[in-house]
Amino acid sequence: ERSPSLPDKLVMNIVARVPRLYHLTLSLVSKRSLMASPELYKVRSLLGNTETCLYFCLRLTRRESQSWFTLCRKPNKTLTNDDHSSNSPFAHFSDIVAVGSYCKIENVAYSTARGTVVWFDTKLGMWIDLQVC
Repeated sequence: ERSPSLPDKLVMNIVARVPRLYHLTLSLVSKRSLMASPELYKVRSLLGNTETCLYFCLRLTRRESQSWFTLCRKPNKTLTNDDHSSNSPFAHFSDIVAVGSYCKIENVAYSTARGTVVWFDTKLGMWIDLQVC
């Protein structure tokens, strides 16, 4: 016999209150589709439970494709502001621009064609395609 489960709306409301730092761990014991759902980020936004995260693209070798990562702050931890930009091999990469809670991405792997502009809405946790004039 199947054990009863909580209604999806209730689970969504509970999970939306969990810091993003723990979402990967939570996805091991919860519905993965819920953890990756844009609806989760909408609920988090409505609850005012949003966090500042750093999104970055990393390619280790020229043959590898880029991979996107998210760094979330651990609760009650202080980040240092060490400037290593002059030593960075990626300092010349200028196709990513942060604007408020958005990252403007131009002409990278996530673009469908040259000149396409894609926005990543960090509040909703989803990519938004924009038309180029």
